[in-house]
Amino acid sequence: MTTRIPRKTTSYSALAAGYDLVMTHVNYQAWAEYIVGLIEDYLATEEDGRVRLLELGCGTGSIGLAVCQLRETRYTGLDRSPEMVAVAQRKSEALGLRCEWVVADYQQFVPEEPVDLVLLLYDGLNYATEPAQLKGLFGSVGRSLRPGGLFLVDQSTLANSENNSGLFEDSGGDARFKYRRSSRYDPDSRLHRTVFSIDHLGTTYEEVHEQRAYTESDIRPYFGRAGMEVVTSFTGFTRKPVSGATERIQWVARRTGS
Repeated sequence: MTTRIPRKTTSYSALAAGYDLVMTHVNYQAWAEYIVGLIEDYLATEEDGRVRLLELGCGTGSIGLAVCQLRETRYTGLDRSPEMVAVAQRKSEALGLRCEWVVADYQQFVPEEPVDLVLLLYDGLNYATEPAQLKGLFGSVGRSLRPGGLFLVDQSTLANSENNSGLFEDSGGDARFKYRRSSRYDPDSRLHRTVFSIDHLGTTYEEVHEQRAYTESDIRPYFGRAGMEVVTSFTGFTRKPVSGATERIQWVARRTGS
């Protein structure tokens, strides 16, 4: 009997092949409709109404492509994982959508032309686990937005990690891709560590993902330091105010200046 030693890979490399399978529980269409509602209510668009949208941490493009199908958008999707971007590009081509795809670190990327809207959703902010990383992220967003442009970003809170860490002990897959996910949350460090054990076409992999849970007061100062003002914040997927029980905060921030 031989023992297969898993290959240790970077986050979202081996997982990309089955990421959409892992995430079938997420209602991306409802999330996209929520985001489009925020755009309509808070973003002053140009005369043609078309939005120049940069999505950071776009993954396989599920939310961004759904937004593009709901309203006229000039879309750029950015992710650090080339494997995830490759999946997103195939999906956009299958839908007949013209998109731009970029492989880059969201702490460093600034587009050549300022955009109307920057999106960072589904815990993307929480992957910035150190103050320097948050500073780099918000600085890049501030430099990417035109004056009056919006930053729509959500964050996972301490309440989410404390209440739901047990939900991320699961497994699944199909004939070509199988996974087992285990997760642990350390309340002292606020670090949430998730390990994916993956079998893709007979090769085994191990990916470790690490996020930090933040409070509202942890994140709020970074907007001002990057030249943005907080317009409002909501309990995720609603228009209700944030409370201590909020598990996901949806921020709406605007680039200041003229």
